[in-house]
Amino acid sequence: MVDYGTNTSSAVSDDPPLIEPDERSPQSRNIMLSLLMFLGVGGFVAIFMGKITAASTENGLGQGVASFEEQSHSRSHSRSHSRSHSRSKSHKHQHQHNQTQKDLDDKWLPGLSSADSSSISLSDDMLFRVYNYYSKVHGAVAMGYPWVEPYKLAEPNRENVFTVIDESDTEKYEYVWKITSVEGIVHYRVGVNITFTETSTGHMTVYIYQKLKSGLITGRYGYTKVPVKYVRREIRGLTGMDREAFFQAVETIYNTHCIEGKNLYGVNFECIDTLVKMHNELAGDSYCDHMHDGYGFLNQHVALSKWFEKSLQSIDPSVSLPYWDYTIEGQKVNETGRIRDWRESIVFSNEMFGSATVNGMVTDGRFGYTKAKYNANNYTTVTNAYGFMRAPWNQNANPYVTRYNTTYGFDFTAVPNCQTHKDILSKNTFTEFGSMVAYASHGTTHMMIGGIGNADYKNVLKSLNYSLNDAQTWVPTAFAYQKNMFRKGWLSCPKTCSLDTPMTECKCVCSNITYWSTMNETELWDAVLYRIMATKWKNVVNREGSGIGYQLLELFCNVPKNMAPTMGDSLESASPSDVSFWPTHPTVERLWHWRRLNGLASSVWTDNQAWSVKGFLTEYCFGHNFDDTLTWPDHLWSEKGPYTNRDLWNLTNPDHDNNDYVYDSFVWSHCEDAGYTSTLIETDIRTSA
Repeated sequence: MVDYGTNTSSAVSDDPPLIEPDERSPQSRNIMLSLLMFLGVGGFVAIFMGKITAASTENGLGQGVASFEEQSHSRSHSRSHSRSHSRSKSHKHQHQHNQTQKDLDDKWLPGLSSADSSSISLSDDMLFRVYNYYSKVHGAVAMGYPWVEPYKLAEPNRENVFTVIDESDTEKYEYVWKITSVEGIVHYRVGVNITFTETSTGHMTVYIYQKLKSGLITGRYGYTKVPVKYVRREIRGLTGMDREAFFQAVETIYNTHCIEGKNLYGVNFECIDTLVKMHNELAGDSYCDHMHDGYGFLNQHVALSKWFEKSLQSIDPSVSLPYWDYTIEGQKVNETGRIRDWRESIVFSNEMFGSATVNGMVTDGRFGYTKAKYNANNYTTVTNAYGFMRAPWNQNANPYVTRYNTTYGFDFTAVPNCQTHKDILSKNTFTEFGSMVAYASHGTTHMMIGGIGNADYKNVLKSLNYSLNDAQTWVPTAFAYQKNMFRKGWLSCPKTCSLDTPMTECKCVCSNITYWSTMNETELWDAVLYRIMATKWKNVVNREGSGIGYQLLELFCNVPKNMAPTMGDSLESASPSDVSFWPTHPTVERLWHWRRLNGLASSVWTDNQAWSVKGFLTEYCFGHNFDDTLTWPDHLWSEKGPYTNRDLWNLTNPDHDNNDYVYDSFVWSHCEDAGYTSTLIETDIRTSA
């Protein structure tokens, strides 16, 4: 049954962690520390309204540990308490707190409180480093951000090592660390090397003092504020343990019901249905594409990725969203000409994204048989005719996530490579960068994974004596012709089809095709094809110079009986249902960070310039103007939403540290091997320590 209704218009690393204790379990570390305090030489001492904990260890990285935590004493006061009495209590509390802190300094740093009036002369010349497994093996992280110093970045929910660089005679001296956490809790550690795990993002204040073992501090010290940020790394550069933690958290998002997930993991959890619904409704709208084809593309996907990452961290707070640098595969294809080098990448192993060599439903790997939400009409405003949460122009009846190796019968090899990303980085105005980054440097990745089945343009074009080389310049974007024609009203898609209706009988068609058949080539070009083919007349002419415009329209309108294009999920508005979506988009943001860090000749954001409105118009589309208020949750950044594009432009500016994450590196070493500069563009920014 079909009802058409009305159209409303690097190699994988399995290295062990640097530190044996569980890096991602600060709670277990605290429990162990408490046991040490109870059984060891330390004890629990309550002082006024704070608490002090201390412990000493005979082995390990730290020789001693102490923490001071000011307790919250927000007690209800009776109405009879006067304001002056409350103020007096506040002053008393602050005095007690200050006195407690002074007592701790006197205990751990004897001589510090009297240094200004004694013979001790303070000298800020001590150096130290902060590192973990990754920075120890691969070097300083996040080089390129102006506010990150070499080896001065800590990561949350991961054990960080603090080490003195220029330690003196350790028989005579010891080193005391005074670390104020992001939450304002003061911790003391003793040792040349100590470990510390922070659970929040922000800044830690770190002091390191040299002290005579026999008594007072010497006056030598070091000080800095250490940013604490999540680090987004290339997915193959993660340790086996971290990569598995990421994919386990992703599986939880895909396999846990929305309500159950919030009950288990808190309000920041979002199930995959919610995330797909948001993207599908914005990108699958019948009027315009609020996610793509406009200057809002970058911010919209940055926000969606951040939302996904927040959900991951509600499950496992150690996880950050990795990026997939698909130019590693793309450069190899560029050199060998073999697209199988791309499709057989390790990222398409069963442990990661699953196979990219299928033509149909993905049934292998940890994300095999990922369901497309069915009977979704009461859940979302955008479905296909079969009732799946998919684009209304994609009559895909497969119940699981689908991928195709070919696109309209063509097997393309034009995947993003080093040159593609070099080209986009060379665009130094937002007008250029923002209008182009979604396409050659990114969009073809979706095409290669999703593909389009059940529609063979290739053999039809051959029969028309059309140049297949010319075809490869426009066929990859023919899926966009279909959605643009749908929005224009030229392509009518069925409203409902029963699941037993073959896809060849449940497809979008053109109601005007008979009328168009009466036009000559010039009339047809002026009326229809000029817009569809983006003004390129040569695309509607075969090798003999004859116009084949009507025959092309028959393809676009799915006139041949066996022409029923089915888009793989990665290539349509419900693309987040394919797990490969998530590590793909941070790659684009990494490029954007690098471009912004190197400066823009112009950052002008032109409003009312979305370019597929009603199919082919360039005008306003919500989500693409600078001051549009976006639809994302208000908890994604430290500054609460709702967020406009202006807000996200500022919050994600890599020249400032508003974000709670950074990218690990702005070096493309595989491109250097191919003759490019390692940074892809000329720069005077330091990218290594």
